[in-house]
Amino acid sequence: MTIFLPKERAFRFLTRLWSLVILLTIVFLVLNPRFLSPEYLKSLLSDYENFLWPIYIFILIARVPLVFPPTPVLFLGILLFPAFKILVVFLVLFSTLLSAAFFYFFAGHSDLSEYFHRKYPKQTAKIENTLSKPRAVWFVILWSTIPIAPGDLLCYIAGVVRIPFRYLIIGMIVGQLPLLLAYAYLGQLFF
Repeated sequence: MTIFLPKERAFRFLTRLWSLVILLTIVFLVLNPRFLSPEYLKSLLSDYENFLWPIYIFILIARVPLVFPPTPVLFLGILLFPAFKILVVFLVLFSTLLSAAFFYFFAGHSDLSEYFHRKYPKQTAKIENTLSKPRAVWFVILWSTIPIAPGDLLCYIAGVVRIPFRYLIIGMIVGQLPLLLAYAYLGQLFF
């Protein structure tokens, strides 16, 4: 039996399901903090040496909807593949861009955009006007280079205020690439 839900109800259901998965993941990681350690994950994955690349790529993709930061995944990749640092950096960058697209388009389909346009029309119009110009790239670059700034939040806001997608992606690449390269080459000091 197939049940057809209206688009809004289906979206709301999927959003709640997604939130539940994120919450369960957070609870799991709080109860099992060793899974946040790249060294522990490396030892856990050492039994699957022939499948390390597919497992790593799966982790890169799975981190996107779980809102997991890319830095620990980058360090894991460097530990697993020390001879392929540049490839790991570009895979993590691709994962970051995938995350940017996911949150940008998710925000565009959520009711938040319409809510802000309806509730705060002047402020939203001002932000949109400011960030719809090419200089928005500089804002994204600056945000992307701050290690503690949540990149997924930036992408969500960009989707809500409708920053042109190309400005978001260009800014993410220019801002994230040097940071990821620095982590890749300075990360060995920590591990």
